[in-house]
Amino acid sequence: MALVLSGCGGLTGSGGPTTEDGDPLENAAEFLQQASAEWEESRPTQNVEVSEDAGCFFVLGEDEDVTGELACGGVRTSTAQEGEVWDIGTFEIRPNSDSEMEARLPEGWTAGLERGRTRPEGPVVDADGDEAPDSIDALAAPPMPQTDSGFILSGESLPGDLVQPGDEQVSPGDDGLVMTPGGRVTITSVATLETVPVAGAPTHEEGMEDHLDGDTDDGDIGVSLDGEPHAPADGETFVFVEYDYQPTERPGEDETSTAALALNAGGQQRTLAEFGEDDGWSGPSEQSGSFLASVPEDDAHLVVSSAGRDQVVDLPEGQREADPVTRAYYRDVTQQDTNHEFSIADQPFALDERDYEASMYLSLQSAWLTAYSEVGGADGWAEEDEAWLLLEFDAILDSDDFNPRFKELTPSLTVTDGAGETYSASRTIDIDTRTWNSTYWMAVAMPADVTEVTLSQTFETRVEDWDDNIATLTLETDSSTVDFPQSEPEASDDDSDDPDEDDDADAEADEADDADADADEDSDADDEADEDE
Repeated sequence: MALVLSGCGGLTGSGGPTTEDGDPLENAAEFLQQASAEWEESRPTQNVEVSEDAGCFFVLGEDEDVTGELACGGVRTSTAQEGEVWDIGTFEIRPNSDSEMEARLPEGWTAGLERGRTRPEGPVVDADGDEAPDSIDALAAPPMPQTDSGFILSGESLPGDLVQPGDEQVSPGDDGLVMTPGGRVTITSVATLETVPVAGAPTHEEGMEDHLDGDTDDGDIGVSLDGEPHAPADGETFVFVEYDYQPTERPGEDETSTAALALNAGGQQRTLAEFGEDDGWSGPSEQSGSFLASVPEDDAHLVVSSAGRDQVVDLPEGQREADPVTRAYYRDVTQQDTNHEFSIADQPFALDERDYEASMYLSLQSAWLTAYSEVGGADGWAEEDEAWLLLEFDAILDSDDFNPRFKELTPSLTVTDGAGETYSASRTIDIDTRTWNSTYWMAVAMPADVTEVTLSQTFETRVEDWDDNIATLTLETDSSTVDFPQSEPEASDDDSDDPDEDDDADAEADEADDADADADEDSDADDEADEDE
């Protein structure tokens, strides 16, 4: 922008501003009136505080001459700090046809304004040379605009850098992991935001419908870094949550199991994402996402639902709440690949006065502790504070002749935990073969905190020959021990010992203090006696 100035100047005798040559600005009053009108049209009108003395003023230099700088104030936005009520721009000074100096506004000058600045250092004066009132700088902050209660958005439409340096953000780690029968949902990050930039937003129903349908490129969603900062509704806070989902394969879990992530805020629950749907080609796939919501400050949590069971993650900490049914999922060790071969003695038997011998190979391939299973006799979720012990066996049952056929097999499992408690389970496997070679599972309910199991099996089987002669025989294994290490939970600072023990300890300490006092008195008495002698 051009500025034509020369010489020295200041204020005219009548008080109006002058150029460096001392020439008065002939159109000073009209110029400021025009500038104020155009500035008023360009300034924000919502969620602002406007001074009664608002307008545009000349900024003077050290010699009190016009500098070509224009200060328009005061308007304070909701994000401005104290005194940041001025918009600073420039103008041109040129002679008119009568060689008189006039101020002129460049075309589109309001687009180049530096908004939200403090008062310039030099004098800021009107057309008469009077200083702009101090009341302009003392504007109070307007109230921050607020989103609607329950405001929520989810999907790729959210900008990636909503979290600002002053916002609180936590990464829950393992505490944000939620295991389900179909996969693992992880709350990777939770941020509490002071404000969010809102330029317009769809209703929750519209946003969620698009999100769940995969349509997240909705131009109506207007949360962007260019939007106007908004505060949450009264009594609420903004949370920005990031999450992911990974399918898992554990024995006995239903491959068709799905999971859902929902937000429960103020008693109202709304679904945010659904996981585990089979795409028909490669099965369930990994997913990740995020959502932004305005939630009650003390009444909001996430709910992960799967196979009829809800697990809760609190907000804003993002930590999973303890659940007595699912606790086995979160042990330190839940799987052991044992590959242990049992010792089983061969068993003789007779059919129609002919002698045969049965032999069996049995290997424990793996052992699992889990909260949910549908194999080996398990029927879904474990009971509270229990876990399913799942045992995978490879077995071969054979005889020394081709004539006998094994018709039925009943394995009976006995398990003893580290505390000496015994648990049992049995199942019947229908077979009809000369040689049975198969993998099978056994499930037995155990305490969820078990760390050691010793197991053995007894097998009963029926054998027939071609003439329908029947024999029943029993085979027994030796025992095998499997460890499931588990670290002890750290004692919290507020954990206290047995109060009775504390009282006993205090009493003993008091008795010791009394004894010391008595000993000191006796010693003093002896010293006095010695002095008397």
